[in-house]
Parts: sequence; structure tokens; C-alpha cells
Amino acid sequence: VVTVTVGEAPAAPQVQAGVTISSGQSATLTASLGDPAPAGVELVWYSAATGGTELGTGATYSTGPLTATTTYYVAARNTATGCESLTRASVTVTVDGINPPQDCITANAQTVGADGLCLICSVSNPGASVDADPDTYAQLNASVGVAAAVWQELIFPEAGQAGDKITLELGLNSALADLALLNNLTIESFNGSTANGDGGSVNSDVIDLVLLPGASNRFTVSFIAEGAFDRVRIRFAALVAALENVRVYNAQIHFAAPTALPPADLTVCRGETVTLEATPAAGTTIRWYDAETGGNLLSSENSFTTAPLMTVGQITYYIAVVRNGCEDTARIPVTVTVTASPTAADIIVTGNENPVCANEPVILSPSSTTITDPVFKWYKDAAKTQPITSGTEAGVTYAIDAAGVLTVTGLTANVTYWVSVTANGGSGCENPAGDLKSVPVSIQPNAPDGSITGVTVAGDPGNGEICLPANGEVVLTATSTLAGAVFHWYDQDGNPVAGGENGTLTLTGVTAGAYTYYVGVSNQDFCETTESDRASVSFTIKPTVPGADLAAIELTGALPGGNVCLDANGEVTLTAALTASSTVTNPVFHWYDENGNPVAGGENGVQKLALAPGTYTFSVGASGDGFCETIAADRKSITFTVNPTAGPNDIADLTLNGNVPAGGICLAPGEEVILTAALSAASTITNEVFYWYDQNGDPVAGGADGVLNLGELAPGTYTYQAGVSGDGVCESLSADRKTITFTISRASTAADITASGATICEGESATLTASSTGITNPVFNWYSSADLSTLVFTGSEFGTPVLAATTTYYVTVQGDGVCEGEAKEVIVNVGRGGTAADITASDALSCGEPVTLTASSTIAGAVFNWYADAALTQLIATGAEIEQNPTATTTYYVTVQGTGVCENAPGAAKEVTVTVGQEPAAPTIVSTDLTVCPGTGITLIAESQAGTQIVWYAAATGGDPLFTGPEFVIDAVTAPTTYYAEAQTTGGSCVSATRTAVEVNTIPVLAAPVVSCQDRTPSTVTFVWSEVAGATGYEVNVNDAGWEAPSSGSGPQATTHLIENANPSIPYTIKVRAISSVAPCGNSESEASACEVENFNDLFIPNAFTPNGDGKNDFFEVLGTYQELDLKIYNQWGNKVFETRTKGQKWDGSYKGEIMPTGVYVYYVTVTMADGREVFKKGSISLIR
Repeated sequence: VVTVTVGEAPAAPQVQAGVTISSGQSATLTASLGDPAPAGVELVWYSAATGGTELGTGATYSTGPLTATTTYYVAARNTATGCESLTRASVTVTVDGINPPQDCITANAQTVGADGLCLICSVSNPGASVDADPDTYAQLNASVGVAAAVWQELIFPEAGQAGDKITLELGLNSALADLALLNNLTIESFNGSTANGDGGSVNSDVIDLVLLPGASNRFTVSFIAEGAFDRVRIRFAALVAALENVRVYNAQIHFAAPTALPPADLTVCRGETVTLEATPAAGTTIRWYDAETGGNLLSSENSFTTAPLMTVGQITYYIAVVRNGCEDTARIPVTVTVTASPTAADIIVTGNENPVCANEPVILSPSSTTITDPVFKWYKDAAKTQPITSGTEAGVTYAIDAAGVLTVTGLTANVTYWVSVTANGGSGCENPAGDLKSVPVSIQPNAPDGSITGVTVAGDPGNGEICLPANGEVVLTATSTLAGAVFHWYDQDGNPVAGGENGTLTLTGVTAGAYTYYVGVSNQDFCETTESDRASVSFTIKPTVPGADLAAIELTGALPGGNVCLDANGEVTLTAALTASSTVTNPVFHWYDENGNPVAGGENGVQKLALAPGTYTFSVGASGDGFCETIAADRKSITFTVNPTAGPNDIADLTLNGNVPAGGICLAPGEEVILTAALSAASTITNEVFYWYDQNGDPVAGGADGVLNLGELAPGTYTYQAGVSGDGVCESLSADRKTITFTISRASTAADITASGATICEGESATLTASSTGITNPVFNWYSSADLSTLVFTGSEFGTPVLAATTTYYVTVQGDGVCEGEAKEVIVNVGRGGTAADITASDALSCGEPVTLTASSTIAGAVFNWYADAALTQLIATGAEIEQNPTATTTYYVTVQGTGVCENAPGAAKEVTVTVGQEPAAPTIVSTDLTVCPGTGITLIAESQAGTQIVWYAAATGGDPLFTGPEFVIDAVTAPTTYYAEAQTTGGSCVSATRTAVEVNTIPVLAAPVVSCQDRTPSTVTFVWSEVAGATGYEVNVNDAGWEAPSSGSGPQATTHLIENANPSIPYTIKVRAISSVAPCGNSESEASACEVENFNDLFIPNAFTPNGDGKNDFFEVLGTYQELDLKIYNQWGNKVFETRTKGQKWDGSYKGEIMPTGVYVYYVTVTMADGREVFKKGSISLIR
């Protein structure tokens, strides 16, 4: 035996993205096995994708100086087995030849000068500010208090642009204690000799001043250039006694920063990559590095995608800005926060602990005790490039439920799956590639075909048929070549059968029938045999004769209590038989004594036994064609005691219904036959039991007490015998029984007759049939009267005469032992024939197209038949609607039949004629009331012949159709219009010769009345208007109070309107409406006309008012051009009901809120007029309600 152990290959490692370096630089490469890294696995670096030289081991590898682009490879290796990952990850180091950039942004030339007369101003060591030494400096010296300045210009090797930052490093001889000391130190960019006007005093807001760490007298100043430049000027004027010189160390350009940078809070999950993007300023590009200085060049594109980030924490990348190949040394940091991700250790998977049989479902259930609200994802590879989704692929079915449980069906070989987990319901981090939980699944093979060597059935003689053993069990036995075989049994439907694992399957509870069983096998090395490789065995269990097929054993001469008498031969006869319902043929009976021992003889069912007096028990079973012998538990048994028999003189004569009959007896319908037996006076038998037999000697049930009720018997002659037994005495022998013979006749009833009525049409005859199943040799008589006085026919089939109305006949029966009795009614229903008047159907027109013919009737359940001839011999169709396409004018004949109505006779059918090629008649207009208000709609309705349709036009001839159909809806009629209706056959090939015109008119609007003010007085206004032609009357509306009839003239036709008791302070406006005689839409309305009462200078006091709330003359008021008044009003009894001294105050006809009644009131008023005159008046007022 040679054992081959196959070790699992580790997953391929993850590596950083490729890097770019300058020629001569080295690069440090990194790789990861996931977090946490699997135990016992190391990283190995190679020079080739396969084979090659092993360069080193570990998570990092330093390349050494490179002058050409080079690719390196890294694999994961199991330190115990030496197995490496199936593939190696690659990382490329690109050498682009870019030189260090620090010499292109730092000033490398200078010039000095002075402003004004400054004899002692100077610049010491001017070249030290551009010598690339960070610790040497030029010094600007100036005289204190002199209004002149010294300056130095530092010149850059590359020109700058607007938006660039210029940074200078400056210093003082002593610590900087007060920024105000720098007020006269200024900086500014120049383009040659042209100043840009930017910068300014070092201590101004536009200058960024930063003290260098650890140096209180050394600082940097920065500002943004506002134009193109090639130099920066430092100008110093020592106007302050405390500051006489300034040190200049160097100056640098910093290109404009990108206009868009990655977000400051960038966070990714461990194992994920992240794409960093920045938008460079105009005229610049960017480079990505992994260090603030030096480091590896990662990308020269605007976006950079990292390698999978495997270390939790913060990682910083740096952006360098490049212009014209010159790289700014001040790099911009971009920080990415890497959050923890789940690891393989966070996942627990069950369901793969043991090998699984091929093609059986594998249920893999993931869970986690460390992750909150976990969501699981399944993959086919550790790198997460092949996610698993529900479905079928290459014969393997995957199903994933909401809990992440993966069910795989159809596996035939070992496989490994990987599962990841995400926290917080899927919103957290997922395991990174390479750090998933691996889930190997082992597949065990099925037992090979032929593993089962045989299957046998106990008791099978070789023909596949067996009898069910006495214990009711069938034993199946299977054998196999497999060691430690475990057998698996199935029924014929493929359902598992419990038991039989050792190869022996005992079937219980089986019944007769054909059976097929299947058996498979398995052991520790093999799964169960596949369904197609199972062995099978088929057998038939012949049924046993069931106990229900065995009739009770008959014991000849049995007495009550189980005793029996021997026959004349000294024998007891036991008789076994099958029940009438048994299907067993050629039965053979098997007898057994009380100990179950076989008793010879009786195979034909009759067992004669020579027995001495005593008690015995015997049982019997049976077998037959295709049936096994009855099982012991189902045998019929009998127990009896052999006793002496009763004698011939122990029974008195038998009676029928209390009498000894002499000849025949006639029983009324329903009368029962009762036989009675009793012991003779000489008998000594006690506790007698009687036994009855018919004329054939067959026992008759019942009558053990001596009274045998035979119920109703059919007519005929009967013979019955009675025997007796008693305490210690067996039943009489047949020769000793008492016998009675009698004859029965009875009268027939309607129930003895089977006869049905008939339904015919008037003028037809019917054939009526009668029969009887209970009477032998029946004879039927037919009568036309209920009292059976008029016999019309004798026989079972009666043909009635021709009938014109519903008729009832009466039939009786008599026969052997039955006299004629009650009659049965037989009704012949006679229905009338249909007529043409019963049918509604219209003629139609056709011009070669199919035409639909319809028929209807008020007859219930009407059924219509259409014929091609008047003789009704050529049926075309049946139904209320048919379609025909005659080529010439054709007449059809339609009949109807239904409830109580027969089909029309020939000559009585409804004729329907289809005229072919004839123009249809013009439609008939059904619509009335064809005059409408302008702008309203109308529906025009027309009718036409059957088989035609109506088409509407706007012209008498020609024109385009407006609408097709009998009802034409016009939405709005604005002017009188004539429309035309044309009849067309359904196919449109024939049209009416003319179109029927229908004129739609609009109701005219009356002319508007012309209103004028005819007359006015101090208390009245009269309006008048012109009479309008066609108006039936007028209505007026005063001051928009509502429409009413004019107040004067002859009713509503008046042309004047009078306003009485008019208020001089109110102008009156009237509108007049002329009423149309046709419809309200014809009414017209006048323009509004205004009029006021006549002005007056004297007093005006109305003599009546009507305070009824109608808005007209509701108040009493003193009118006139007066200054003051004193008004008092009294009722007829002298009680004051109103008083006022207020001009314009009105009386509303009430007193203290109570309405005053209709009547005459008295007023007293004193007024002071406009000219100073005082006037007194009194009078009466009529209050009218």
C-alpha cells in the first residue's frame, strides 16, 4: 500500500502596486498573507513567474540600485509541507530616469543693490544665499534712521507663474522679540526688472511667517506670486534702532497646489484598495510617492490606485507637483485610514465535518461569535474573484438563504469554497482577499455497480410467487461483496424502508399483491449505491382466502345453546362454504379439530363426523385457484354438543294469521303473513325454541318464539315447516317437523306500475308504455276516466288518438296472484305549434358582403332554426343570430320552439328576405327637438334597414364622413347647420340613393331693451324702456337686488317700472331683461340705467313704509335740507314708540326690539331748516307689513 498525502496549497499573497524610481535608486517591495496571517506559511521572493531564483523570504524585499525596469514575484509557501501557492503575485519596479529635483526650485543666482543714498548699506557674503548650503547666509546691512534701503534679488533657475508660492528662509542676529521690528523688511517677486506688486512687509497679513523649530531668530516667510517671475527681492531699511541687519539663507519656488485633493477623512477597510485622485493646477502635473522625501514613485497620473491595504492604522501618501520636468520638493501629504476587517478566525462553518456522498446536498452554515449582525458571502476562490450566487452551473446547484447558509447539490469531487463576513448587516468591512475562511468539502464515492450479489425471498419456490406464512411476515435477504456492508431498502416508489441494515429485511403487515423492493449498500469506504445501481427483487404474495370469504359453518341439527342431534346415520354434518361475495374459485376446504390437528375429509366443504354425545370444536379454512389457505386466525370455527332430538308429536298444528288455512288467501296491500307454532299439550319440552323451513327445507330466519313474520309475500302457493328444540333436546328431524301450505293473492297498486307521460305537439299522437317488475305475467288496462269506467285499451303499449289538448290516462295492472287494483296517472302534455307572429326578424340588404340575420321571441327558452326552403327540409343553422352571404336575393325561413311551444310547421315559419344588390332606403331621422342654444351639444339619431349602417356627412353629396353609427354626437352647435345621413350596407358597397337631411337650428337672442329715466319726484322714480320684438315679457333688477316683474303696466309685458317712497340719498340703477318665448338662452339684458329722486329744499315726510326686510321702503325717515330735528312717533293709544334728535336716523317699525303691528301712527316733528327757519309739522304714517 502506498499512501499519497496531498497537502493544500496556500492562497496566493497580495502585493503592493508597482512603483517607479529614478535610475540608480532602490525600491522596497511589500507583500501580505492577510490579517491574521495563516500559521506555518511564509512569503518567498523570486525573479521569475515560475522556477527562477529564490531571492529571499519575508514580508519585504529590497531590490538594491536599479537602472532598468524589473519585475519581481512572490509566492506563499507552507513551511511544513513545502507546498507553494498555485500562482505567484507580481510587482514591477519602473525606472524612469528622473533625476532628483531639488536643483530646479531653489534660487541659484543673486544680485544686490540699494535704494536712495546709503553709504554704509551693504550685503555681506551675497553668494551664501544661493550656495545650496542651508546653514550659510548672506546678510543685508543698513544704517539706522537713514531713509534708504539695501536689497538682494535671489534668481531662480526656472521661471515661476502667478499662483506659485515663494518661500524665503531669513534670520536675525538675535531672537525675534517683536514682529514690528520687521515692518521695513519687504519681499516682492520680479520678472526681470519688472515688479509684480505682490508680497509686502514681512509682518503684513499677506505674508506667512513661521519660526523654525529650535531657532528663535530663524524663520521662513512665504507669499503667493501675482504674476510671472524669475526672482524675488528682499529689501531692508534699518529705520528701527533695534534692527540693523537681516540674514538671507535661501529662496524656493513651490508650484501651485492641485485644485482638488482627496478628502481628509478617507477611510477604507483592511484588504481594500483605494483610488486617490487630485486635479493639478494649470501647467503642472503630479507624482505620487510613499514618503515625504525620497521614497518610491508610485504613479505619475492624476489618480493612483493603491495595492490592497493590509495594515490597520493610517498610511500616508505624498503628492509632488511637477512643472516642465521640475518637481517641487515640498510634497503634499494624503492620509488614508485603514480600519480593521474580519479575519478567517471570525467565521465558523459547520456542515463539512464529514465526507459527503456524491450528488447529495451539502449544507454549509456560517456563523460568527465575534461579528455583530454578520452578513456572509461565498466565493469559489480565496481572491474573491468568483462570487457564488444562487443558481446552477456545470451541473452543480447553489442556493443561499437570507442567513448566508449555502446549500450545494450535485458535487462529484472534492472542492473548497471560501466565505467572508461583513458586520452590521452588511454595512461594515468584509474579509479582504486571501483572508477568507476556507471550507473544504470531501466527496465520498458511491458503492460500485455489482456490489450486491443477490436478493432472495423466503418461501419463493422459484416462480416469484409465495404464500404469506402463518406469522404474516415476508423475509427478504440481500448479500454483498463489501466488507462491513450496510444495506438500504426501498419500496417500489423509491421510498426508504426501515430496517434490514444487516441484509435481512422482514416485512410485516403486507397483504396479497405484487411487490418490488430495491436495495443499495454502503460501508465505511463507500457511500450508498446510486439509485440506478440498486439491486431489485420482485415477488407476488398470493392472497389467502380471507375469513370474510368463509360462511359460518353450518351444523346440521343444531339446537339453541350449541347442541346438536345426530342424524339417522349417527353422524353430525358440518358444512363449510364461501360467501356469495367471495371471488375464490375451485375452493378446497381444510378441517381442524380443537387442537388444530388436521381432520381428514371434507375437502368439498361437507364434513360428516361420527360423534358420540358430548361437546366438540372444529374449524375450517379454504384455498383455491390463486389463493393460499386461510391463515389459522381467520378460520371459521364451531363448537357444539350432541343431544337427543324432539319427536313428531311435540308440535301442534301451525296457523296462518291465527287460522288454519283451507285453500287460498287474499291479502290486502301492506298486509303481512304471520305463521305461528306451539308445543302440543303432550310435549314435555321446556324452554322451547322453534325453527322454520321453507318448502325446499331451507331454514327461514326468525320465529324462534314460535311466531314467524314473513312480511308481505308475493302471490303464490307456499309451504313452511317448523321444528322445535328445548332444554337437552335437539331440533326435530325433518320428517318430524310440522308443515303448513297456503296460497296468497293481492290487489295491485300504482307503485306496481312503471309508466311515464309524454309531451307532444298539437295534432300528434303519443305512444304510452307500462311495465311492472314485481308482477308475473302482467296485464295492463288503459282508461280515459279516473273512475276506471271507460276502458280504451288493454296491453302494455298504448297509442293515443291525435290530441289537441293535454290529456290524462289511467293504467292498471293484474297478473299471477295479483288482481287489478289502484291505477297510475299518465299525462300527455300537448303544446301548440309556433307561428310566424311568435318571431321578430327583419329583412336585410346585401351588396355581396356577409349579412347578419337575427331573430327574437317572447317565448321562454326560445330556440331558432333557419331553413333554406318553406318546407323546412333544408336546415342551415340554429341560433338567434346567423351570418349569410347570398349572391342573389334569397328568402330564409326561421322557426321557433320553447317552453310549451313546438317548432313551426311548414308554411308557418317567419320569412326573412335578403335583397342582394338593391340600394338601401335612405335613413329615417328619429331625433326631435332640433333647436338648441348656441354653444350647446345635440345628439342626432337615425334608423336604417337591417344589414346597413348609417354614415353622417356635412353635404348632401360627396364630402368626407363625419361619423359612422346611428347616434351622431355634436359637441357644440354655434350656428344653424344641416347634416345628412346616408345608409350603407355593412361592407359599404351599396349606399342609399339619397341622404336624409336634418337641420339643426340655434335659438336667436333677443335685442337688448333700451332703458331711460322717464320721470322723477321727491319720492318716486319712473323708468321706461323700448318694446323688444319677440319678447314675451320683461324682468327688472334694481340696484342688483334680484330679478322681478315690473311694478306697473299690464303684468310682465309692461315697459315701465315705478319706484315709490324713493330715498333721495340713494341713486337707483336698473337693468331690464327681455324674456324669449323659446328658451332662456334667447333672453337679452339691457345696459344699466341710473336715476335719482328730484332735489327739493322743503321737508318731505313719507306717509307710509313697509318694514318687511325686502330692501324696499323698509324705514321711515324725515327728508329735506334741514340742520336739526326733534321727531316723536306715537301709536293709536298715545304711547310714544320712537324719538330721535339725530339727523338721518330712521325708524324701523319696532319699539324696544319688539316689532310694531300694521296700523296708523302719529308723528310730531320740529326741524331747523338750512336758512335758520324753524318748522313744526304733524301727521300720520301707515305702517304696512
